[in-house]
Formats: sequence, C-alpha cells, structure tokens
Amino acid sequence: MLQFLILFLICFSYGKTQQNSDVIGCGGFIKSETDINYKVVRIQLITKDGIPIYTTEAAPINGYYMIPVYEHGEYILKLLPPSGWSFEPSQFELNIDGETDSCTLNHDLNFVFKGFGLAGRVISAGSTSGIGGGPAGVTLTLYQDDKKLNETKSKADGTNLKQNSEFTLDLQKEKTKWIGSFWAKNNEQYSIFPLSDIWLFEPDHNIITTSSDNCQSNQVKFLARRGLFINGSTHPPVADANVSLYTISTENEHEQSIDIDGQTMTLLLSSWTNSDGTYSFGPLSNTRPYHVTIRKLGHVFTRKTSSLYDFNSEKLASILVQIKDVDGVFLLLTSSTNNMRRRTATTDSTGEVLFEDLQSGNYYLRPQLREYKFQPEDAQIELKSGDEIITKFQAERIAYSCYGQITSINNEPEFGLIVDAIGIDHCESVTRESAKTDINGQFRLRALEPGCRYRLQYRSNPSDSTQTEILEIEPKNKIIEVSDRDLYDIHLYTIKRPTDVDINVFVETQTQFINQLKIKLYKSSQRESPIQTVTLTNSPFAYFNQLPFDNESYFLRLESPLSTSVYTYIQPEIIFTANQTFLFFTFNFEPRLRIYDGETGLTGSYSAFIIALLIIILVFKYETILPFLRSSYGYSREILLPNIVRTSSSLLSSTQTNEQTVKVSSSTSSLNTMGTKTVTNTNNDNLGLTNDSKRRPRVAD
Repeated sequence: MLQFLILFLICFSYGKTQQNSDVIGCGGFIKSETDINYKVVRIQLITKDGIPIYTTEAAPINGYYMIPVYEHGEYILKLLPPSGWSFEPSQFELNIDGETDSCTLNHDLNFVFKGFGLAGRVISAGSTSGIGGGPAGVTLTLYQDDKKLNETKSKADGTNLKQNSEFTLDLQKEKTKWIGSFWAKNNEQYSIFPLSDIWLFEPDHNIITTSSDNCQSNQVKFLARRGLFINGSTHPPVADANVSLYTISTENEHEQSIDIDGQTMTLLLSSWTNSDGTYSFGPLSNTRPYHVTIRKLGHVFTRKTSSLYDFNSEKLASILVQIKDVDGVFLLLTSSTNNMRRRTATTDSTGEVLFEDLQSGNYYLRPQLREYKFQPEDAQIELKSGDEIITKFQAERIAYSCYGQITSINNEPEFGLIVDAIGIDHCESVTRESAKTDINGQFRLRALEPGCRYRLQYRSNPSDSTQTEILEIEPKNKIIEVSDRDLYDIHLYTIKRPTDVDINVFVETQTQFINQLKIKLYKSSQRESPIQTVTLTNSPFAYFNQLPFDNESYFLRLESPLSTSVYTYIQPEIIFTANQTFLFFTFNFEPRLRIYDGETGLTGSYSAFIIALLIIILVFKYETILPFLRSSYGYSREILLPNIVRTSSSLLSSTQTNEQTVKVSSSTSSLNTMGTKTVTNTNNDNLGLTNDSKRRPRVAD
C-alpha cells in the first residue's frame, strides 16, 4: 500500500511538473476482474505513421501507467500485451491540443482485460512432428458448459487471426502445421472439437483449462487422418431419395437398427440423393463395415451386383379402380409374376380405390359385393414401370337388404344378437341370411331376393352369457316381403327373464307412531342379520332395494321402540318368496295403552314390603330367632305334620260317608242337611279329641 502511494505521488508530481513546462501526461490503468501479471503488459505511444515515441510498463501492483507527451499532435496509444492476451480497447487514437484532449483534462485511458488465447496445431497422421504439413479446411469449435463459443478454420492461403467477437475463426498455416488461437479468461475450462470435410481427428475433442502463468500449457494438439468416403448413385437418376447409412452398433449411436445378413447394424447417418441421383457420405472411419439403403415413395431400388453403393431404380406403377354409384365393394389384387402378396381394399363413397407402389408385371383384379354383379367380372392387367392404369367396373343390383334395430322394451339397444331371415312360401329353398346387431342394436340382412317373403327369427348365441337372459323376440316370427328396394325401420323388442324383485310396503297405523317404526328384511336362511332396514319418516310407505329373482324365501318384520310396559302391541311378520317382479305388502300396527289395576298393585306392594321387613329382621335378629325357628321346626315335624295327615284322612272318610248318606236319604233335604252338618261336627269333635290326645304326651314330656 505504501509503495502504491509513493508511486502515485511521484507520477502525479511528475505530470504536474511537466504540465507546467508544456509536457502533457497521458495515463490510466490496466483493469482486470481476474489476477494477472501487470508487469508483463507494456503501453506504447506512437505517431500516426507508426513511429514509436515512448514505451512503458504498467505498475505491478495496480496496473497504473503514465506516458509523457512533449508535442501537440495526433498519436496512437497502443497496448502491447503478451501473446494470447486480449484487451478492450487495444488502442486509443489521441489528438493532443493542450486544451480539450483527454490527456490534458487528466482523464484516465483504461485498458480492460478480456481473456487469454488458446493455441494448437493439427498435423497429418504419421507426422507427429508436423513435418509434411497439416490439413487445410479443419474447423475447431470451442465449447464451455456445452455452449458453443467460437470456431476456427484453416485456409490454404493462411488468412488473419480473427477475434472472439465472431463465431468462426481461421487457422493460419505456419510452415508444416496449422495454428490458431482463441481469447479466453484465466482458469476457465473449454472443450475444443475439430471438424473437417475430409479429415478425421484423434482425439475427437480436447478439454483444457487456461492459465496466464504459462501459455505453453494452453496448447492443444489433434492428429488428423484422411477419412473414408462412400459415394453412390441411382440409375436411372432419382432425386430426393432418402439414403441411410448403417454400421455396427456402438453405445453412442442412434437406436434405430436393422438386420443385415444376421448382423445387427444401427443407423449412423442419413442423407438425400442429388438431382443427378448421386449421394456421398464422409469422412468416415475406415475400420468399420457399412451398409446403405435407399427409399422413396413410389420407387423401388435394387442393389447392383457390381457395386455395393450403386442402385437400379424403378418407378412403381399404380392402378385406379372406379365403380360408380356403389360403395363398400371389396377388391382383391394378386400378381403372378412377382413376389407381391395379395392386396385388398374397399371402395368408399367416391367408388374409387388406388393401388400404389406396384412393380411391373401381370395382375389379376376382382370386385366382390353381395347383392351386386359386376361387368366385367374380373380384369387382367399388365403393368410396366411407371404405368398409371385406370380400370372401371359396372355394378348391377340383383338383391336387397333389410335394415332394422333390436332394443329392449325400454329402448336400450341390444348388442351382438343374431337375426336370421328364413325364406317361406315359394322361397323356402333360398339361402338363409343372417346378421348381427352392432353397438346401437342395428342390423342389416343382405342378399334378400326380390319377390320373396322372409320370417325374421332370433337365434341365441351360446358363447354370449348375456343372451341367456333373453326369452324371445317380439313380434314373434316377423314376416317381411322384399320387392325391388331395401327395407327400413324394422323394429324388434327383446323379452328378458326377470332378474330383480321390487318390494313396497304400506304401514297402516296412527300418525304419531310412523316416525318410530322400522321394517327389516331378512333372508329366511339368515335370521340373525337383516339384509335391508328401512326407517319410516313422514310417509307410511317403505321402498326396498331390488332383490334378485332367485325364488328364495324372505320375510319382513315390523319393529317399534314403544315400551311394552306402557303399550300392548304385536310386531307382525310377513314371509314371501322372490318369484315375482313386484311385491306389495301391508302391515297393521295398532298399539294400545295398558290399563292400570290400583288394588292389585297395592296388594303386591304390601306383600313385598312385608317380605322385605321379615328378611331385615332375620338378618339383624338371627341370634334370637334362630332357636325359635329350630323349635318350631321340631314341633312341626313331630306333632303338627302327623296331626295334619290324620285330619286329612278323617275328612276324606267323612266326605265319603256323607255322600252315601245323601244318596240313601235324598227324600228330605232338611234332614240330610242336619245330618251332614252333624257328621261334620262329629268329625270335627273327633279331630279335636284326637289332636288333644296326641298333645298330652307331648305336654307330659
């Protein structure tokens, strides 16, 4: 930093001193975005005639320079950089007048560094030292990051070196080699690709990184080899024919490939023949095999036996077939003189068909269409190279068609159904005609003879499972009569097997119960889970999804969330079989409020209360009650129970005696009654005595 300040002050003082003595100082800077050696850059002041006046070097620290001018006049301030260095501008033209010029006004004259140059040479194969000269017309292309920067090309007269502001640069011939250079910045990487119309290069490209310290490291060398050229032609000449060059496949070549004598070859290059039928490929490597093919529409090419790359050409012929007033005619074209496979075509609404690309030879052409006969029936045609033949046929209608449609009852088209037209009456011997419906359900029965009556009949197609649902076609045995025109608008309908069952349910009940009802559909074999459940809303009608028409047993159940302690009702069920397309059922739901019995309820409450009270006493006073219960149990078992048994026996015997007494003395009812009561009282006394007598031993004990 100190050196820079000292140098700047010295230069500034020097300029001021000289300016005071009519010496003008012209100065400025060498500027660069990259690090360069400023010391190797020289600045020279010359006259318009090229006479050097003063030469100096730039300051090594910051690139500053200063040149004194002692006399007014026109000068050129020129930069002298090392070879391969590029600056803008390369010079300044000055008119020193001591008043308005840049030097007098102390304006800096700066030179901006743009980049370094690349130098290389191309030498012929076998002469690595360059002896014998290098090839002319070689193009070198400079790339950076796959972007094309510049090109250079050698010329026989060795023209000047052009700057990198142009896309094409030329090599200069220097003794036995061709050299050229590019301008580039320091430490940048470039790819150089040499190209030539007659030479091949090794390597095919070079990658270098420029260096300002050593320009020798920027040199690139390519070895040139004279390439192989493939030249061919067509006879007679055919212009604008596509020529394809194939070679043994490599990883970097096009994927399009062909098989040549059992060897796979890929497309390398493609070109077109010139107006004189010639073509050329090159330069090519002479270490690989090549194969050429030629194609052009309307022509055929055969390789000459004397040359691999010359071809005999033949313009192909064509046949235009014309059949008026009829379309859909099938045409068959065959040849007996060449290896052409048979070709077929069908006429359109124009009644014309063009057979193109036909080689010379003899051909046989025949038109075919049911309901028509043609004049002539066929044609024998002899073709020569380039012939354009027109062949005409006359068509005559001899039969007619029946156009119709088959749909379902709801007008959905039926696809793939077969309809037969069977002749009846005097036309029973005619051929049965058949047709198949298209995607729109439409059909066309062809070749129906005029004057005949036909019965239209449906024929099932066993291979089509969807047709098993069709039972029949309506109307059955539709009769049509053919005259001298086609029949239209024949409409047939299919009757299908039922596949689904619709179920509707109506619930007859009071309005307040509707929103609480559900109807569940079960399969009889699966009563655990319902198939469908419908909840009624504001309507007493319920609609179920369709069931399959499977003749299976199902049942419907009406369910209600009403409490059975408040209402009494029945949840009805209906069992049915799915064997009809539509089923309608009605449920009657009549819930009733339960009637509350106050006395019964009160008695039950008292009984429950007493039982609960006894249980509580038993739990808390079991120590007192337990001995009493044991004593009672013993008394009941030993005394009370036997007395009850004897009393029951006595009562039974007394009842039998009374019955006999009643039978004997039935004349006087009052007497019988007194007798009965007596018997009953006596018995009771006896029971009392008996009981007392049985107690006494117990008391004595």
